[in-house]
Amino acid sequence: MGFQCKYCKLLFSTSALYCEHSKVHSVYKKFTIPCCFCKRNLSSATSFESHVSRFHRDAREKPTVPPCQVKVPCPVTACCEAFDTRSAYMKHVSKHLESKEGEEKTSFKCCLGTCQTVFSDKRKHQLHMYRDHPAATFGGTSLAALPETSTEETFSETNAEGTSHAFDNLEGMDTIGEENVNNEETEEIDPFPEYVVKDEIAKFYLKLEGVHAIPTVVVQEISTEIKKMSEFSHYFLKKSLKEALSSYNVSEEITQAVVGTTFKSDPVFNVHHKNEDSSHMATHHLRKKFWHSRFPYVSPKEIYFGLNEAGKKRVAQYVPIRDTLTLLLKDPDLKEMVLKSFDKGEGDPSVLSDYTDGSAYKHHQTQHSDGKCIQIHLFQDAFAFNPFGPSTGDHKPIGFYYSVGNLPSEYRTKLDLIQLVYLVLEKDTQPTRQEVIDGEDVLKRALKPLLDELKDLKLNGIEINGEKIPVCLMFMIGDNLGQHTMGGYVRSFSAHYFCRFCPISKEEFNLIPYEVKPWRTPDEYDQFVEKASKLHKEQKAEAIAAAKKKALQKAREQAEKVTSRGSAPASKSLIKTILSKHAMKKVCGVNFKGVKYHPSPFNSELLNFHVASPAQVPCVGHDLFEGIFKYVTARVLNYFITVKKYFDLPCLNRRIKKFKCQGRDKHDPPKPLKSLDELCGNAVQNWNFIRLLPFIISDLIKDKQDPVWQLFLKLKEITEYVAAPKITFIQVAYLKTMIREFISTVKLLEKYFAKCFIPKLHGLAHIADLIAKVGPLLQLGTLRYETFHIQFKRYAHACRSFINITSTLANKYMCKYAFDHSTGLLCPDVIHLPGSILSLSKDSFSPEELSCLPANFSWNTVEFLSKVLVKGTSYEIGYYLVLDSSEASNLIVGRISHIMLDELNEVSFLLEEKEAVNSFNGYYKVEDMATPLYRYQRHKDLCDYYPLPIYQFLGASCLTLKHSVICM
Repeated sequence: MGFQCKYCKLLFSTSALYCEHSKVHSVYKKFTIPCCFCKRNLSSATSFESHVSRFHRDAREKPTVPPCQVKVPCPVTACCEAFDTRSAYMKHVSKHLESKEGEEKTSFKCCLGTCQTVFSDKRKHQLHMYRDHPAATFGGTSLAALPETSTEETFSETNAEGTSHAFDNLEGMDTIGEENVNNEETEEIDPFPEYVVKDEIAKFYLKLEGVHAIPTVVVQEISTEIKKMSEFSHYFLKKSLKEALSSYNVSEEITQAVVGTTFKSDPVFNVHHKNEDSSHMATHHLRKKFWHSRFPYVSPKEIYFGLNEAGKKRVAQYVPIRDTLTLLLKDPDLKEMVLKSFDKGEGDPSVLSDYTDGSAYKHHQTQHSDGKCIQIHLFQDAFAFNPFGPSTGDHKPIGFYYSVGNLPSEYRTKLDLIQLVYLVLEKDTQPTRQEVIDGEDVLKRALKPLLDELKDLKLNGIEINGEKIPVCLMFMIGDNLGQHTMGGYVRSFSAHYFCRFCPISKEEFNLIPYEVKPWRTPDEYDQFVEKASKLHKEQKAEAIAAAKKKALQKAREQAEKVTSRGSAPASKSLIKTILSKHAMKKVCGVNFKGVKYHPSPFNSELLNFHVASPAQVPCVGHDLFEGIFKYVTARVLNYFITVKKYFDLPCLNRRIKKFKCQGRDKHDPPKPLKSLDELCGNAVQNWNFIRLLPFIISDLIKDKQDPVWQLFLKLKEITEYVAAPKITFIQVAYLKTMIREFISTVKLLEKYFAKCFIPKLHGLAHIADLIAKVGPLLQLGTLRYETFHIQFKRYAHACRSFINITSTLANKYMCKYAFDHSTGLLCPDVIHLPGSILSLSKDSFSPEELSCLPANFSWNTVEFLSKVLVKGTSYEIGYYLVLDSSEASNLIVGRISHIMLDELNEVSFLLEEKEAVNSFNGYYKVEDMATPLYRYQRHKDLCDYYPLPIYQFLGASCLTLKHSVICM
């Protein structure tokens, strides 16, 4: 069995060489060393050696690679020799390619497998053999033919096929482990081949540009200094080597040959100096050329779409979806996930676990008879990085990103899997005065490349395994302002008709805030567009007539002044603009029941997409956690401080600061309040504020039946259901009832919550119906996408060049894209955390614990861990997991006593069962069972994946839920 590098596919016969080679890749943020005897992933070379020594001591002593199965003939037709070792084959063929004086160069076709590549150069042939015909496949021996423990499954291909031309194929070696019964001497592969080192140097520059956000000018200066230092190094080393050889009486001729040969093999020197090697990286142009040839470097396309009001060019940066999607699907793991999504079986019809369980997806799939399509979730949002303070709007881009909906929800919005599509300045999507007069839709013109490609992808699809699969726009994701802009709705939320889901008026909302109108339909939307367009034309004609009349009047007055002076009028035009800024705003604001006069550019029969269907999903983070919830919670606190006087603001802030968060709550602790008008944290901090507030102040609430305290508890419960990763239809109906009661109570207590009657409160009334249509809303939120903005802000701050800011941002990002995609896109599902391995034996377990272990439990192959990372979620001993519901609204929870990892890389838990008693004050008290009970639970069979920390409150062990669970 061989040790294969998962990054560059080189195969080694010993674990020592394997670990030595791993050093070249250890800088990657997702770096792990996979064990080739089992499916575990280790975080360091030390952990790997310890793991192999402990669990695979016998296996590593066995021969690593079986001998060649068949003899391979020489590819030169005139030569009749055949070889059963790869090293002998390489040495022989190289002799044919050596150029000799007076002889014509030999050329031949590669005869391994179906390869027909023609060669006449020794170096190119060696590189081809390294990449395309490694020893593991030489002579008919493939990875699939090796022993069971060395299948392709063991050597998980985390790299996308073709993603990095340097790492596309299994790498070769001169000879590895061709050991036989006679223990013949073997020839090992070089752990640091020159082409691998060159690729790592190229990645170093990609990392500087894309990951560390270093300006290109500075990167060039670094490159120049490296070139200079390599020259100094060569000078002194050559001098020292010549003196050493001279001291041994080596002739001048041999000395020159040795020195020349030695220093010619320095890859760092070679890539920074132009020589016969084509791998140059001395300038930015040469580096880009190298990146294009060896890495998934996709250059953004600059799109020109007219002139702005100031007469300057409007440009945007576009990254074709087809290019990035093709690269994504070359990753074998992602490709397998997409293919599995086509054959997704019917789950529990009563549970909504993803958008695929909602009615919108099921309606969409009726257009695909075979159920095969790739769904695109398109996110858009404008973001600012404050380059010049108040003038930030001049450089404020709108970013369009997409994710692939076919991926499981835990992978869908990983930052490395979110792809950039389009960057355009927000001001360039606004029409000029002349464009308003001409009735041009500037937004549609700006987005034309994106819209055209979406139509092309829907019509022509993308090829997977020889089959054309259509690519469909499934959802548009964004905050309310962005959704209204792209959807063709009014952008002002103080407008008379402010909702994009139903045509409710402001008067109707103020009268009965929990009521909703019938949902907008595509036909109704189109009718409203026609009516708004008619109104717009009338308003525009009136405004132009009034402007002309005013301009003519002004011209007459000017002419009279000129006549009275007796001088000629100025040559400058008297009428600079036809429409004033006020008139322009009035004309552009025309709408009919909230629908603007230009329809959404995304509405298309070909795309089978319409914004009036449940396609523009709301963002829970913006609408609830940073919206209505933060205002209502603040007014609740204001009530207890100013009306009930249970405590004051300094007391509250002291308690918030002193409160010690546990577990993952530490990352986003509640923030102290600056005022009693609203919470001041971000979405997750506000979420945690609501969850943890009962621990902070409930002991100060003297009357637990106070309607305002009960209102807060209902708000907390709504939060748990809205944030649930899985929810049943019964829970959706219950949520709808709770929301109606909550809004009704807010209306009854209007004197305390008057500031909470905002459009987002009406949006809360739509939440339950939206969950039924598109599944759990948190999985379609914007929080992960907005994290994507951070890297663009870093680029802007680091580069400090805003001449063509969208070009700078897009090019920097594509460097990061090439770097990330060259080293594998996904982390292993299960990762050991440092210092987590425990040395436990059977004697460490109590009889009750031993009795619940499965009959086939193997003590020799199971690792015991104190903590482990599973699909990005950290589990530690002492955390609690929700297992089941109990009587009287109580829950059965399990305290993690042991974490076990088997040879199949599957995590299991030994849980001590406890009862969580509902306090009906926003938390649960954890109590021991009458008799100790234990449960063996595999991670994949958990009722709820989220580990909950314990809090000590009023002398009891308590916990607060992150979200509701379907067993509740």
